[in-house]
Amino acid sequence: MEPDNDLAGFFKVTADTLVLAGLVGLLGAAVCALSDIVLLYKPIDGKTYYRDPIEVMVKMSNRRLVWGGALGVVSLPLAVLGLFQVYYMLAPAGQWLALPPVLLLGWMFIMGCASHGAWAFMGHIYRTRRGNPTAAMTTLAKDAHVIWNVLLRASGVAYLCGSLWLAVAIVVGPTLYPTWFVLLNPLILYFAQEALTRNLPAPFGGLWAPITSNLVWVIFYPVSTALYTAT
Repeated sequence: MEPDNDLAGFFKVTADTLVLAGLVGLLGAAVCALSDIVLLYKPIDGKTYYRDPIEVMVKMSNRRLVWGGALGVVSLPLAVLGLFQVYYMLAPAGQWLALPPVLLLGWMFIMGCASHGAWAFMGHIYRTRRGNPTAAMTTLAKDAHVIWNVLLRASGVAYLCGSLWLAVAIVVGPTLYPTWFVLLNPLILYFAQEALTRNLPAPFGGLWAPITSNLVWVIFYPVSTALYTAT
């Protein structure tokens, strides 16, 4: 369906724009998933990974920490652009149902971008402390962990609220998404993967567990784009 509305009065929304938004969002999520593999993959089982992801990362080489962190920071902003398409699909439900989930999920991506960059620094700091366990290094590691936790919690709250608001919008509607699309809600996709990957043996657990959060959007955006093109 060819859009006939303007976005905030700035430019004409076209079908190509919306398809491109979904594809760019997919690209961003896919590259960020690759960055998680670079940053965190080890041939271990899922339970070992979830027990202490930082311990897994501490054992990585400097090159993997640098490239894994950098790839995620560069690619996650692209994932935000996919929400442009989501907003259009939700827009028939009205601003109060369409805009808040997009803003919350956008904030989640922003906080995720910051926390992803912090992961690489955490790896360096914790590894340096292990080889040089001074009081200063211990304090630095504790302070870095506090900042990292703040970013993760802010991202998690936005993720939870945005996903629930998205589910309500799709169910209450009307939106351009079919009601069954609520089954591909980001929360459902994430927790289903987490439950599965916790019990995966090596090396599959160590490969899949780190990418669950980004794999959500690798699934979500292509389906959303296909549903848009079918309208």
